[in-house]
Amino acid sequence: MNSGDYTALREREFSPEERLALLEVWVDILYGEGQAKALGLRDRVDQSYHRQGEINCASRRNGGPHFTFMAPVDSLIMDLAEELPPYG
Repeated sequence: MNSGDYTALREREFSPEERLALLEVWVDILYGEGQAKALGLRDRVDQSYHRQGEINCASRRNGGPHFTFMAPVDSLIMDLAEELPPYG
């Protein structure tokens, strides 16, 4: 891969759904088929979106600020880095 290809790939933006799908594929490749489902990756991302909404809704009801959170998929990746053993 030449540097131009790498830059184009690196700069490509993926939707949250695409990023989650890629994460699921990589978890299954690295840790075994079915591990993404067993770890409940989709449920965990959905729960994160739900918690973020609840926090902002409660804050706005009380005249508080609107919070900006890390993307749920990014947060999940950080959690998985702590939870899962090194692969290989």
